[in-house]
Amino acid sequence: MSELPNDFNKPAINWEDLPKATREFTCFLDLVIDETLESGNEEYAPTYIRCFGKKCHGIIETAINLIEESINWRCTSCDKSGTITKIFGR
Repeated sequence: MSELPNDFNKPAINWEDLPKATREFTCFLDLVIDETLESGNEEYAPTYIRCFGKKCHGIIETAINLIEESINWRCTSCDKSGTITKIFGR
């Protein structure tokens, strides 16, 4: 795993150079993390976040697992889902 740069004014990767799909998915994950940490739900609960699947009109549900330090998310309509691990950086 690469280390974060010490100088955040000179990032190792230029955001604009990343593919559009990567930038969009990164923003999606950022929304999932923010919404889940704010709500603190340990059981799946709906958010205001829309699914990113093509022609999908589902809503993203999220849950936090404090023991595993992870966030689980899933769409209410399609099969898109995932887990974000090490949310507290340990």
